[in-house]
Amino acid sequence: GLDREQFLICGLDAKHGLIGINVVSTGSLNLTIVHPREVFKPLILMNAGAWICAHNHPSNDITPSLEDRALTKRLREAADLFGIPLLDHLILAEERYYSFADQGCLALAQKPQHPGGSGRHQCEAYCRRSPGDQVGSQCIADGLNL
Repeated sequence: GLDREQFLICGLDAKHGLIGINVVSTGSLNLTIVHPREVFKPLILMNAGAWICAHNHPSNDITPSLEDRALTKRLREAADLFGIPLLDHLILAEERYYSFADQGCLALAQKPQHPGGSGRHQCEAYCRRSPGDQVGSQCIADGLNL
């Protein structure tokens, strides 16, 4: 595995076929700086219809950090403005990965549909400090600030 964090994007065509991969940022052991401007420039130039982003955690802990969740929210909002949907944000480790989409944490800008109508969703464990903690972060699917 890599010894530093890298953030990359995969541009997809209208049928979600891969049309390009771009390394946006290479950082240090536990962080990399990602600015939306650097993310969307190659996506626009490759005429992407949708995209996926990914970054690695050299520690092999796939748990999303607060910064990972905040970045995902910011990129999803920018993607909605540009009309280039963000389909997933993956956190990669040696033999495991975390998918924001698989956890239900990448709802589009419209009001999210929570599984089972219970008002709760799979990413709640990552979005709140503890059950019932009203001070903790709420999921990016709810469109609220972290």
